[in-house]
Amino acid sequence: MKPHFWIKRIGVYGHPTSPDSYIDFKEGLNVIYGPSNTGKSWVLNCIDYMFGASSSSLRVNESVGYAFVRMTISFESQDITLERSIGKGDSTVTIRSFHPDISSGNYSVNSSKRPSLSSFWLRLIGFPDSDSLRILKNKDYGLQTFTWRSFWHAFYAEENAISKSASILLPDTTTAQTSSKAALSTLITGKDFSEYKNHESQKVQKAKNAAILSYLEENAQQYEAALTEANALVDEYDSSVLDTTISELVTRSHHIRETMELLSSEGAELASNLAHVREQLTNDDVTLARYSELASIYRAKIERFEFISEGQSLIDTYPNALLCPVCDQPVPASLENERTVSISEERAEAYSRLEDLEHTIESIQSERHQLAENEASLLSRTQKISDSLSQDFAPQLDNLESLIHEYTSISRIISHRDELQASYDKSMEEISRRKTLTFVASSPSMESYFPENFWDEMSARLLDVLTELKFPHLSDAHMNKEKFDAIVNGQSKDGEGQGYRSLINTAVMLTFRSYLASKEAYSSPSVTLIDTPLLGLDNSQSDPESMKPIDVIPEAVYAFLISHQNEGQIIIADNTKFMPDISQLREKANFIYFDKEITGHGHHGFLVNIESNFSASHPQ
Repeated sequence: MKPHFWIKRIGVYGHPTSPDSYIDFKEGLNVIYGPSNTGKSWVLNCIDYMFGASSSSLRVNESVGYAFVRMTISFESQDITLERSIGKGDSTVTIRSFHPDISSGNYSVNSSKRPSLSSFWLRLIGFPDSDSLRILKNKDYGLQTFTWRSFWHAFYAEENAISKSASILLPDTTTAQTSSKAALSTLITGKDFSEYKNHESQKVQKAKNAAILSYLEENAQQYEAALTEANALVDEYDSSVLDTTISELVTRSHHIRETMELLSSEGAELASNLAHVREQLTNDDVTLARYSELASIYRAKIERFEFISEGQSLIDTYPNALLCPVCDQPVPASLENERTVSISEERAEAYSRLEDLEHTIESIQSERHQLAENEASLLSRTQKISDSLSQDFAPQLDNLESLIHEYTSISRIISHRDELQASYDKSMEEISRRKTLTFVASSPSMESYFPENFWDEMSARLLDVLTELKFPHLSDAHMNKEKFDAIVNGQSKDGEGQGYRSLINTAVMLTFRSYLASKEAYSSPSVTLIDTPLLGLDNSQSDPESMKPIDVIPEAVYAFLISHQNEGQIIIADNTKFMPDISQLREKANFIYFDKEITGHGHHGFLVNIESNFSASHPQ
């Protein structure tokens, strides 16, 4: 798609007492309509002002009271605002850009100063280095800078120009027609005429062309050799099948990566569980060691009690002492019994505690056994995952990535081959073109700078446009190279009436707009402005029969404009008396009504609360 922009809003601002006045547009068809002298043309005039028209041409002058004109455009979905003061000699436009590639700042209407307003507009339609582009200025091969104003007349038809007898695509000044045709050629082809900076003789031109041909033919041979080499490498591959294969391999590699990530996640979880199990094992080992030591203590106590018990049994074989060996007093029998009972109880308690402790040890040992088995299982599963990752999935992934790399390399070679083929074809096309070039010492034939099929393509489109516009009694239509204009039914429009000329001129502008919107053209200015496309259609014609029936033409014109909105923004200023019934069309385009009543439901130009006698002294 060609670079393009569209106008979102145009208005006048800064009045000391009246509010700002503006109009919003849509990207396709916009129609400002109403009776005569309601300010419709002011809108187009202000747009032209923002495209670099002189300050003296602006009808909304200082006496109206507004300070500046502001226009907002959309470029690549970003808003850019332009402001230009109203006043004699003002030649600076302030641009505020939200687009990263377009710089904000002050731009000069004078194309010789930098940065220029012209270079800004040309940048938006695909000419980023327009300051260095040159077009032919005259038939002596003089050069001038390619500017917006050098072709803008073909896309802005004022009311006093729409019915002109000469070509609507060319300026009225004869001396400017060479540069105009050159500018249109550059717009269509992107051609830079800088090669004519030092115009050379016919002999030198031929010699240069021969050298260029030799260079191109050598390049073509190199391209051909490179193509042969590339084809030998990739001829067996089908690019579409290769792309599918690469896509499938990438999908498989993604699946394997996902699986590996899942396994790695599972392995990490197992490792965490293993660490927890080992921590429990360590705790059990510490507990077992402590309980085992405690059991040893209890066993030692029990052995001591056993020893005491055996000693008591031996003592019991002797008679009990009746007297205390210290105080020689009788020993109570109850004391002897208490000693025997106390040892028995302590021994029984030691046995009981040892038994409980041994049960606990046994339980811990059982638990430890389970933990050990769990540890072994976790280790086994962790090892399996590690083996699967390293021995199964990793090799698969390596193999897939190797294949992807290999096939991608082949795909790049195929792409390079296609680029070589395109370069070869382009070289051969240029060789063919240069072999047919003729070099004459006379003034340049501007028609030769247009594409070879331009005239046929324009003629075919013109016939289609006139058919859609329901041109009466249409049998033939074509674009004449010499006149740069339409010939319809074998006749030029020179001697016809105003309405006839307006219709033909409108058709030519729409045809050219259609051509530029097609793939045939390098660029398009994006916007077309037409003031009263059917001006004079209600007047009597030189050949009334040739224009019957004219009542269907307005309806056909608007049907065409609506159905071709995709060819770029178009802004029409029209008088209601030349228009069809638009009640069924309002939802299909942006219709803006202007009336004579300031308080009415429509606009009254850009003027708000201005005396009505102003419009009488400033025709619109």
